[in-house]
Order: sequence, then structure tokens, then C-alpha cells
Amino acid sequence: MKKKDSQKNKQDLSKYAGQWVAIQTFKNNYRVVGSGARLKDISHLITVPVDDPRLSIPGRVPAAFKVPAK
Repeated sequence: MKKKDSQKNKQDLSKYAGQWVAIQTFKNNYRVVGSGARLKDISHLITVPVDDPRLSIPGRVPAAFKVPAK
């Protein structure tokens, strides 16, 4: 079995240029869980209690930031 390169698992964030992005982090990787033109568009993804059972990793709330435009 070949070991996967961690860079191949990461998503290219350049397609989200100028948008707000919510990400869920894992050990050495991340997954985009939502994007929108305004922070209000993705607020339901990042404003959850830490003990919410819908979280993919209990205790880790998704982070949000704006991807810079090129």
C-alpha cells in the first residue's frame, strides 16, 4: 500500500478567491465545508456549540476566513 501525499489531499483554495470559506481541520489536512460571498452566508456552519453531535470531530468547530482575491 502506498502512502498518500498530504499535499494531494488538500483542496485548492484558489477557486474560492474573494469568498468566505468555512473549513474543518483534521490532523494534517482540511476540508472545505462551505463558501459564500458574505460571512452571513456561512454563519450557520461556524456558529455551533462545541458539544454538537453534527461535528465531524467532536470539540472542533469549523473555522472561517476570507480567501484573498488574486
